[in-house]
Amino acid sequence: MTPAGAALRLFGALAALLATTDGALALWQPAGVSSFGRPAWLAVAWLLTGLASAGWVLSRRDRGQIARCLTALLLAATPFGMGALPGSAGALAPLAGTALVAAAPWIRPSFGALATGAALLLALPACLHSNNPLGAIQWALTLLPPAALVLLLPAAFPGCRARQAALLLLGATACLATASLGDYLVLMHSLGLTPLEAAATRMRPMGLHPNLAAPSIMMALLIGAALASARERRGLTLLLLLPITLALAAMQSKTGALVALGGLALLAALRARWPLARFIPAALAVVAIAALLLPSTGLTDGSITRRSASTVSKAVSFRSSMWQLGRDSMAAAPWTGNGPRTTYLQGAVAQSGRYDGLPKDDHPHNVVLAVGADLGLPGLLGLALLLAASLRRSSRPELLADAVLLAAGLHWIANGVDMGGAVRTLYPCGVLVLLGLSEAARRPGEAQPALRAAAEDTAAQSSRPAHGARSLVIGGVLLALFGARQSAQELLVVETERALAARTGSAAGGVADGEGATGGYGAVGGEGATGGYGGAGGEGAAGGNGDAHRSDSVEVPARARQLSDLSAWLLPLDPRPWGQRAAIAARSDDLAGQLAAMEQALRRAPDLAEVLRVVALLRARVDLDDPAVPTLLARALALDPYGPLAWQRHMDAALLAAHRGDEPLAREHLITAVVLNPGAVGRAQWIASRHTLRLSADGRRAVEIPLQRLFAELRRRRAELAGRDPASDARLRLREVDVLLALELTDEADAACRELLADEFTSLYTRLAQTAMLRGDHELAIEHWARSGSTGVFEARSWLLMALAQVTDPGSDAFERSLAEALPLMPDVGFQTASVRRLMEARRIISERRGLPREAARWQQAVAFLDR
Repeated sequence: MTPAGAALRLFGALAALLATTDGALALWQPAGVSSFGRPAWLAVAWLLTGLASAGWVLSRRDRGQIARCLTALLLAATPFGMGALPGSAGALAPLAGTALVAAAPWIRPSFGALATGAALLLALPACLHSNNPLGAIQWALTLLPPAALVLLLPAAFPGCRARQAALLLLGATACLATASLGDYLVLMHSLGLTPLEAAATRMRPMGLHPNLAAPSIMMALLIGAALASARERRGLTLLLLLPITLALAAMQSKTGALVALGGLALLAALRARWPLARFIPAALAVVAIAALLLPSTGLTDGSITRRSASTVSKAVSFRSSMWQLGRDSMAAAPWTGNGPRTTYLQGAVAQSGRYDGLPKDDHPHNVVLAVGADLGLPGLLGLALLLAASLRRSSRPELLADAVLLAAGLHWIANGVDMGGAVRTLYPCGVLVLLGLSEAARRPGEAQPALRAAAEDTAAQSSRPAHGARSLVIGGVLLALFGARQSAQELLVVETERALAARTGSAAGGVADGEGATGGYGAVGGEGATGGYGGAGGEGAAGGNGDAHRSDSVEVPARARQLSDLSAWLLPLDPRPWGQRAAIAARSDDLAGQLAAMEQALRRAPDLAEVLRVVALLRARVDLDDPAVPTLLARALALDPYGPLAWQRHMDAALLAAHRGDEPLAREHLITAVVLNPGAVGRAQWIASRHTLRLSADGRRAVEIPLQRLFAELRRRRAELAGRDPASDARLRLREVDVLLALELTDEADAACRELLADEFTSLYTRLAQTAMLRGDHELAIEHWARSGSTGVFEARSWLLMALAQVTDPGSDAFERSLAEALPLMPDVGFQTASVRRLMEARRIISERRGLPREAARWQQAVAFLDR
């Protein structure tokens, strides 16, 4: 045994353990807390898999078998992306790097590998010039392991062995689908639902939205169908397809089901060799390219917004608005892009009128727009290379290769109209896995050196590798080391968060997963320094209530301080350790320490809007007249004026403008905040006698804005949109009503409903029902809900049930009839948790009124379960 062979086995075993242990820690949930599709017991399965893989690698003396084992483990971790093994971004990189080192002698260049390498190189300028360097690193480490499979699968599973890799992918998907189904049943039982009631809800496979999980399910179904057509292992294949099919049914994704059925039909046509079947690959490529490019043209936007003038048609107008945002963002930085994971920073280039009141998401729902905005024109060229490589049909078609080709084409279509731009779909990871399988299937097995069992100290294994193989070894070593370092960093950050939560019972959410309340980038975490521990969060000093919202001094565990100091030393360029230091200072009521720590975070992340806001609010707590405060807030708003947290920044700016006596600027920021979130008026003082909103940052200097002046500005904005954007016009009308509801002016809200929403029948009676609920007139609310026509929507039905539970005769079956109609409408529980909770609360109330304490306790437990 050579020292190099021993080192390879040792590092291969360590890489397997690192990947599975890191993922298992992320999967583990506190007792009694639902994972919503990522079951805690899967952590045990991953740990056992890692131990078994490590033991296998340590017992092998053949380099080829080590390469195959590590490649198989990497492939098993990819079906649902980070949902399957949701550890840190760098956890799989050591596994991929070590596998590349082991497989280096058998790796050969191919068009798919060259296209993947070129795509990664073309993304490099955007990563180097990113506004969010940490996000660029995390994205790259998320992408590199599946990209490595394009090289590894043809080397470890060439020719006919590609069927083994396909069966392994099918088995991994089946295991993960089974785990998701089991967790789904536990969730439904915890909610007290019967099997028939549970059948109406949508499952989240591995915690993913059904639309994000559907392509992985579809990919497995097509590959499984191709494998089942062969006689070899048909029984096993059909057995593995069973949980995958059940998962697709439980997801209730109509698009996913239609795409899967269409793919199976096309595969059957190819297998039957129908006369026109030879045109299917070309037709699929044309449809995929059309789906990818159509949102970039803007040709459909006018017709979409005309058809979606009603506020009920949100799904269509939502995508239209996100496509427009993607085009604006791409035009703002066409050459280098803004960098991966910078979508919310791109709110700075959005056209304000086009987005007033529209919903937003963290990606533009089209991969071309997402890549163009994040990676620029070089990234788009890389995307084109991947598209060409993945849709290239083999000169010797075989059913498995055809299934992989169909799955790739359907993947691209999904990325054209829905998925494109999410973390795992900016250069789609699923397409990279399929490209690796395609290259493996098209490589003749006999043309490659056999991966035979032989001692590592034989002449063949001890000979010096070629220059290409030597380069791969160096690259694999660097990837493994970089991934291990990044994984250790992430683990250190997570452990610091857990130590911070040890005595307060509340983790600073967001740091562990890198996507807290900082607009999606996790620079300081969801709470920590920005979530209200020190008054720098929702209200803060600029909100006029900084002292009232300051947390009491809380003893911070010594371990948290030690870990925070260590992470700040080991991660000198990462802003998150300084956000954690700010959280520690906040719990110790140390304002100066908070500010110093957040200013250090700002030096490391100068272009993160929420970090700028936190520093501004902390400085305002020290001195409201500090000239740096409005400058910092202005920079934050310039970076992200319309994102999910932008309303808070606009309210902060309004309160500071009021402090300076600038009434026009205060009014402008207040209106923008109200347009983004009508509940923003809750941060102003309502003076009922004068029908005025009073804005004051310190309780002394103030600006008063009459409510009618606020509404006049909303109407002016509506007039500007008249005829151009009916969807935004309708939502601006709703904003006036929603402001009145937020101020609990129910009579005026009723009058505004009848005046502004006369042509929006559903919205009219929905809002009238809400005002009746606020007044406590549940019988009138029931009447309005019934007339609204919205009771086919689960959220509205849950409100109706809440009203019925409080006024209906306990002996009547009216509640049960409405409940029977509501349960089939119950959506994904994780997506509408508030509505599901409302339904459970209504069942608790009606049970108490009927004198059924056990039933009431059962629904109370369900409510508590959802709260956890």
